[in-house]
Amino acid sequence: MKKSLLIALVFLFSCTNPFVTREPEPPTVATRPQPGNTLQNNPDSLLLKLQYAFRDKNVNFYTDCLSDGERVTPAFYFIPSQNEAQRFPFWSRRDEYYYFNQLATNSDLEKMTLQLFNVADWTFVGASQDTMQTNFSYEIQLKFKLRREVYQGEGVFKIVRSSQSLWYIYYWEDFETTSGANDSTWSTLKINYR
Repeated sequence: MKKSLLIALVFLFSCTNPFVTREPEPPTVATRPQPGNTLQNNPDSLLLKLQYAFRDKNVNFYTDCLSDGERVTPAFYFIPSQNEAQRFPFWSRRDEYYYFNQLATNSDLEKMTLQLFNVADWTFVGASQDTMQTNFSYEIQLKFKLRREVYQGEGVFKIVRSSQSLWYIYYWEDFETTSGANDSTWSTLKINYR
């Protein structure tokens, strides 16, 4: 009996208290999006992929979000903001690639972010279950080594679902807001870095 009581006391004092809580471990969160088009399987993830493209300066993520007109129809179409309409030529998906590549590979650019807010609920376009649209507001911040640029405005995205059930932007309209405390709209950003 004394021996078993001694063993029980040794175990009791050598173990940690099971009723004491431990320090919580930080959650493991993936900071990188999944590869490929997995971020286009619903409309909200398409917007998230667009934001990742800015954060990671990833030209492929950016252009993957846009309808190409060959594999996914209709073809991409961009309508610039009123303040830039006279400076804009016809603007295609290829132009989107060139402007974003020019911007993302700028050696003075340290960081760029895209924030989308006031995103309206997605609504169907017409009777089709494969086309939707939303209105949103945006702010783009570019931090260069010696300067900072901010672009703000509002926009409309119309998106289409492909036969692989992935979503693509096929229609994009940009609008100027009344705020004069920025470097203008997304249209201005595109035309400045084309």
